[in-house]
Amino acid sequence: MPAPVRKSFTFLSRHAPYGRDNAQICLELVLATAVYEQTVNYLFMDDGVYQLVDSQQPRTIHNKTLSANLQALSLYGVETVYVDSESLRQRRLSIDDLVIQVQLLSDDEVTAMIRTADVVFPL
Repeated sequence: MPAPVRKSFTFLSRHAPYGRDNAQICLELVLATAVYEQTVNYLFMDDGVYQLVDSQQPRTIHNKTLSANLQALSLYGVETVYVDSESLRQRRLSIDDLVIQVQLLSDDEVTAMIRTADVVFPL
């Protein structure tokens, strides 16, 4: 039997964690894709960087936190999570404010990641 074809999937998580389902849907797609041993690039940009902020209290608005699932990404084979450095800077955040370790990307690196992906999901 031939080896399965591996593709590169880049997920762009661009929305705040609450108020819409985009953040949860993106996370579920990342986990499902990773289970099938595909190459997964999980990139947070724009208001999506707020999903990574530590010390969120979503129960006050009757929501669940995404942080537990984010911390389990490595169990699914997602070893590196990427963040657009300009998005962090514009929101006056730093990597010290985030719940998980990330790799910062410049605008050029974000463009290259998107350009070289086989499949891109902008959520």
